[in-house]
Amino acid sequence: MSFRRTTFVALLVCLLTIWSLPVAGMPTGKVYAETNDAAKGIDMQASVGYQALVKEGRWFPVFFTLTNQTGRDMNGELVISVKSPWSGQMINYAIKAQLPKETPIELSIALPGMSLAKNNHRIRYYEGTSESGKEIALTGTKNYLTNTMTSNNTIGVLARDPDTLNFMPTLNQKGYNIQTIPLEPAKLPDEALMLDTLDLLVLNDAASDSWSKAQIQAITDWVKRGGTLVVAGGAGYGKTAAPFAEIIPVAASGTQTITSTTALEAASGKSLKLSSPLTVSAGAAKEGSQTLLQEEGIPLAVKWSVGSGEVVYVAFDPSLEPMASWNGSPGLWAKLLQSHLQLMQPGVGFVQMGGNSFWELQTIADMFPSIKMPRFSILFYLFLAYLFIVAPLLFIVLKRLDRREWAWWIIPSIAVISTVAIFFIGASDKSSTMTHTVRTVELTGAGDGIQSGVTAVFAPTGGTVKVKFNEPQSLVPYSNDNGFGGSGGGVDDEALQTVYAGPQNAEIKWLEVPFWSTRKTYTDRALVADTGQIQTTIDSAGQNTEMALTNSTVSDMTDIHVLWNGQAYKVGDLKVGESGNVTVKPKTTPYTSGYVDYASIMFPYPVNNRLDQYERERRLINAYINDTSNRGGVMLGSTQPVIIGYTASAKPWFDVNGKQVKSDTLTMWVQRITIDPVKDDRITLPYGMLQPTIQSTTMNQTESRSDGWMALTKGDLLFNYTLPAIQGAVYEKLSVTATAAGSQLQPDLSIWNEREGKWAAVTGSGMTWEMNAADFVTAAGTVNMKYTVGADARVETVLPQIALEGKVKK
Repeated sequence: MSFRRTTFVALLVCLLTIWSLPVAGMPTGKVYAETNDAAKGIDMQASVGYQALVKEGRWFPVFFTLTNQTGRDMNGELVISVKSPWSGQMINYAIKAQLPKETPIELSIALPGMSLAKNNHRIRYYEGTSESGKEIALTGTKNYLTNTMTSNNTIGVLARDPDTLNFMPTLNQKGYNIQTIPLEPAKLPDEALMLDTLDLLVLNDAASDSWSKAQIQAITDWVKRGGTLVVAGGAGYGKTAAPFAEIIPVAASGTQTITSTTALEAASGKSLKLSSPLTVSAGAAKEGSQTLLQEEGIPLAVKWSVGSGEVVYVAFDPSLEPMASWNGSPGLWAKLLQSHLQLMQPGVGFVQMGGNSFWELQTIADMFPSIKMPRFSILFYLFLAYLFIVAPLLFIVLKRLDRREWAWWIIPSIAVISTVAIFFIGASDKSSTMTHTVRTVELTGAGDGIQSGVTAVFAPTGGTVKVKFNEPQSLVPYSNDNGFGGSGGGVDDEALQTVYAGPQNAEIKWLEVPFWSTRKTYTDRALVADTGQIQTTIDSAGQNTEMALTNSTVSDMTDIHVLWNGQAYKVGDLKVGESGNVTVKPKTTPYTSGYVDYASIMFPYPVNNRLDQYERERRLINAYINDTSNRGGVMLGSTQPVIIGYTASAKPWFDVNGKQVKSDTLTMWVQRITIDPVKDDRITLPYGMLQPTIQSTTMNQTESRSDGWMALTKGDLLFNYTLPAIQGAVYEKLSVTATAAGSQLQPDLSIWNEREGKWAAVTGSGMTWEMNAADFVTAAGTVNMKYTVGADARVETVLPQIALEGKVKK
């Protein structure tokens, strides 16, 4: 064999060998264990969420049962690769999975709210790791997932009778959007994130004492993150409530019977006749809770705030007679849960305005405080020095030396040296890994909080970047192209980012990161312990509110403001332990009850935008307002005061590639203030505390914008204000204030006169009226109004605001 032929064969062998080697950072394809049972693979059975329902922007669980049929034990990772609807790129969500042979193993993982179909995700199991392990075949009836997107109010029901609360969807005929979901105790998750799809969770005469500690803790944490838990059961209340003793508003102490149904009838508007006394659970309401219903001195319904969520106690069993067949049950529960059920506005088209907080936060994360543009003056003087050296100085020197031909190599050399100098000056602060986090922590007022935000990592050398959080996090990676879209690749593309989530920590890994680039991830509503709180002392004098604030958190705060009713009141800077005061004076004329640009009120834009030192703070406020609105919450600062303050810190709170690195963190603290409308025996409901709800319309076209303004056409628009449940409330004074748009044409305003049983026109000079509240507060605890447009025209307006004063009748 000739030397040339031998060399060719050797090169061919080398190329084939290299071609067969695995590519670093990429899976190797399907490689099965070398056993007789290898072809059997791993049997997979999977189900999505609860009845496969998923809500956009809400996390949902996927439950797996894996049976290893390969004939040997395996240790590896189960990976769900999803095509992100936000970035268009593939993202791996992985969970560690040990699979003993021939043993069914149950696993679950949470995914961010998105539609799943055969063409937008893949499910795989890797022996070892997804980065370099062997892929083992998954068998079973179906190797992909499907779900159903819903916008309904979802009520999960865990009860002795699975048909409990099946009457709730009948409220949909009145404009609600409700869906009840019977739950199985076996499907209760161990992590709060997996309950995110549910708006409410109802426990009624359920055997909760058989649930695991992890399941109980998951429900408790879900409430703290903003969920609403309803605990009922009548005689069975004690066993249902026992594991939740720390968060329920009423401790069980046996049962009692009632014979009067006055409070139940008043709340529902329906008559209820008892053939025998009604058995209810007994117990005293805890301090700080609010009694919604009371009969014969016995609390029938009590609510209590827990973290960012709420727990509602109900003394009777809704699945037993007479409550099960009573036609007033839907109305009663709608009254009890009024702040948690969205009433659809019939005939009203809603126009969403404002940005998306997910992308808003990405923009802020790119504003690394530690990465600064080089000073223009330095670059300018370097450029002048270069021109001076290359032109007159070099010419004079070479002329005197009579070596002008040296210019051919000296000028390029100076250019290279100048370029290197400019490069190093510009890169002087970009030589090490650094991170930037902007986040919002919602303080619950109970010493903990809910954290959301975005973390960016600057990797000067690129490669593989691993970020590990030492507490649970819900992570959604941003696009890797640093733009607004994704790669546009298909579902078969390999993911370059993998998320590992667990009950104790979370990790995200990026592969093939180019040098001098950033990677970012969104963190969604994680529980944060030991935050402390901002203590408030409130003294109301008429419509004004005096507030004393004490910083009892763990951090010094700057730029503290109180937001309410479209206004921002500056408190200033408060170090830990310091106090400040502010007088809140809600406007007597209505602002647009939707979006308010609090950001520019707190931090006015500078004349020279290059000197804008508050851009991050301003964008954080806007992102938080958008996020609150998108989740269906009440607009910030509309029904209750909100405290906002800031903390800048350089203390790292996660590891990058196993090390703590330089970190810039801006935290916006948010704490809502609950104002008790009752002081001594007086009731004060100021402007802005009660928000109107549209009931019906005869208008051909009605447009409601998120900035609070409405466009009305010919016809009637009915709306009402639901008053808080205050036992013994007697209202004396009703104040109504409206606003006029720029046009001369305005709708006619009418108010329902309960005493006379008819509509009464609201007339007179000005746009503010005072009335005898006893004439206009209905038996159901509402104030009803309507707008009427008589002409064929388009009218721009906002809904009025109301304020009430009264007393508590002992």
